Amino acid sequence: MKTIKINPKETGWTRIDGNTKTIVAHFDDGRKETMSLIDYITAVCQSQHVVQIDCYTEGEEVMED
Repeated sequence: MKTIKINPKETGWTRIDGNTKTIVAHFDDGRKETMSLIDYITAVCQSQHVVQIDCYTEGEEVMED
């Protein structure tokens, strides 16, 4: 798993490794949402409320808190 911190006030791109299959998006209100990479890219990455993402490759198990 690779964790990427996101500052919604910064402009530009965030690089996500090409072998990423699953994203856990952490929102500023404390909730988390697990989704495929394509769902993150098409829906959530435009959100100004995502502050961190955990990137999982195929075969890695998503860690639950």
